[in-house]
Amino acid sequence: MITNTPEGTPNYQKAAGAYQNTSEQHINGFEIVRELYKGMISNIEQAKDAYNDNRLEEMCLLNQKTFKILMALQSHLNFEQGGDAATFLNNFYNSIFVSLTRVLRADDTAQEFDNIIERIEPVYKRWCTFAADSRESELPQ
Repeated sequence: MITNTPEGTPNYQKAAGAYQNTSEQHINGFEIVRELYKGMISNIEQAKDAYNDNRLEEMCLLNQKTFKILMALQSHLNFEQGGDAATFLNNFYNSIFVSLTRVLRADDTAQEFDNIIERIEPVYKRWCTFAADSRESELPQ
């Protein structure tokens, strides 16, 4: 699972700052992770579009953005507290990273982008559930 890192950690600040809500609402850790997953999916969809339009430089830049998200998520894994879940997420992040680095080697690059998104979506939906549950638990009783 994601650690409760100090707010002074640079990666945490970047993640929180990137998705900080300008209203008075506070974004919690689960919501930040949910937004990072949403960003990964969006980047990969845009990278696929860029590939299809032969804008390979843009595709590479979008993949780099996804790599940065993966690294930020991975850097906050706590293997002591997270146990099997942290190990799963570590392996998952590594597999997505490797898949994106090899996307141009696939027989059908556009389909490979879709395959990567299909692998991310169930984990993203789980984080959406965590975020919704955490928001509900913050409501006054």
